[in-house]
Amino acid sequence: MKRNKAASGMTIRQFRYFLKIARCGSINKAAQQLDITQQSLLASMNSLEKSLGFSVFSRSKSGVSLTPQGEAILDDVQRIVDICSRWAQFMDDDSAARLPIRIAGTSSMINLILGKAVLSLKEKYPNVAIELHERKKDELMHMVMEDSMIGLCGALPPEELENRRLVLEKSSMRVEVMGADDYAVIVNSRHPLASRGMLRTEDLGQFTAALYPNDDHAFFYSGIYQYFSRQHAPYYGSKQESLLNIILRDDTVAAVFPVSVARNPNIPEGSLKGLFVEDYPMPGLNCLVYPREDRLSPVEKAIMESFREVYRQERL
Repeated sequence: MKRNKAASGMTIRQFRYFLKIARCGSINKAAQQLDITQQSLLASMNSLEKSLGFSVFSRSKSGVSLTPQGEAILDDVQRIVDICSRWAQFMDDDSAARLPIRIAGTSSMINLILGKAVLSLKEKYPNVAIELHERKKDELMHMVMEDSMIGLCGALPPEELENRRLVLEKSSMRVEVMGADDYAVIVNSRHPLASRGMLRTEDLGQFTAALYPNDDHAFFYSGIYQYFSRQHAPYYGSKQESLLNIILRDDTVAAVFPVSVARNPNIPEGSLKGLFVEDYPMPGLNCLVYPREDRLSPVEKAIMESFREVYRQERL
């Protein structure tokens, strides 16, 4: 009786955490991907083990591994989580609105559409809760696939799309191209070249590069940034927005981002301009990534429709 009473306290969230740790083989890595502290994750697992009455993980300096008991329940836990995900679609709108909607997005897509889409959703579902995770492209794809959540990925190179699609579909995920968002050189509107509609690579020597390492657009840096000025060291920033503010302060600095970045709502309107480079191809695709539609709740379907509508309006 005691064990059954304890088991009644187990939660789906604990089961999701259990699956994440089992996949990662590391408390630290799992906590990072879940966007929670290690202490919170450990506390949740300790509570789960107490409810179950046995240990599910063995801990060592090299990481964690499933105990025999943990191995025995792994498939059952996965089935429980999958079943609960399917049940969500049968909830009425009011019940579904109270579920947290988990979204991961790259910086450019968060700035472009997320704020307006959330406001639109709040009008229909006033009680909706949203968990937002800002991620780089590769981290985002891994997170949405592992956790079956919604993702907004900006600046995906066309040559990567089919490979990504095949990997995602193996996990019952879908990737939908919302539209092209070509790369542009983001410059201060005060700079003389800002009045032109197009640049050439020879013009880039007038700018010092603003960039941050290992970001969404790293594949681009090995190419176009060789044309920027070498008289001054590049400016490095921790986030996209910090680089845009550097460009606002110094009109000799520029960065390569999706052209939509120039419309960042936290930057004064008209202060930045995105210029394409005539002799350098700069493509990028904006994508919506999501679980197979029969696994989505009504609110998740609604938020995706909001994303599509806001994106369409922004591109008009």
